[in-house]
Amino acid sequence: MKKEIAIIGYGRFGKTAAHHLKKHFRVTVADSRRITKLEPGVRRESIENAASKRIVILAVPIHRLTLLLKQISPFVTPGSLICDVCSVKEEPVKWMKQYLPSTVDILGVHPLFGPDSARQSLEGRTAVLCPVRISAARLRRVRSMLQKLRLTIGRMSPAQHDRLMAKTLFLTQMIGRGLGQVNLPETRYATQHFRFLHQLVNTANNDTAELFNDMYRYNRFARKIPAAVLSSFLNTISTLRKEEIAASQLYGEYSLPV
Repeated sequence: MKKEIAIIGYGRFGKTAAHHLKKHFRVTVADSRRITKLEPGVRRESIENAASKRIVILAVPIHRLTLLLKQISPFVTPGSLICDVCSVKEEPVKWMKQYLPSTVDILGVHPLFGPDSARQSLEGRTAVLCPVRISAARLRRVRSMLQKLRLTIGRMSPAQHDRLMAKTLFLTQMIGRGLGQVNLPETRYATQHFRFLHQLVNTANNDTAELFNDMYRYNRFARKIPAAVLSSFLNTISTLRKEEIAASQLYGEYSLPV
């Protein structure tokens, strides 16, 4: 018989996780919001009942995690494994250690993919594990299960993870959202790199503003990125202006458009 796994939070990512995990587990889902449509092969439970399962995945937005942890803490089962799937790790890990009893194992997980990219298959996608309170043997079993889903597995400390995500995931989200306001033209006369920019804009804006704001609010390393990017662009503009002055001195009327 398949083992049981519970997912608390049946939003876009919770639905994706349930879709792929139901091939290997009996999947239970719960959400504080009313679930209007349930995928076949997935069962609905209350949050309290879901919290009592042997393996529990917390798939709620970062800013809702502390309230959920307080809610489920009295119902978790000793020896169970509680995992979060937040895109930030230092703060969620701290909260899980603070609000969950010491009798449960804790594992931080960050799937480096979203519902759009993983709709058909997880093959070639990556998940990062941040072990918090889990035995080596159990961690090996988790890795083995994730590899059966065709995922590539990495391992980092929460701080290493957040530092890297600030300069990769948050940065690309910020650039994509910023470029979304530039009105990039739709044209077949474009380089491959320009098409990548369009893809970046579309991907970033398919994710919720809530997720983007949470990454900035709860990742201490991400807070330094906007100023660093702005400084870099200002330096680039300054270089262009210097070239404009040099060109005007050489060629007279030549100047860059304002």
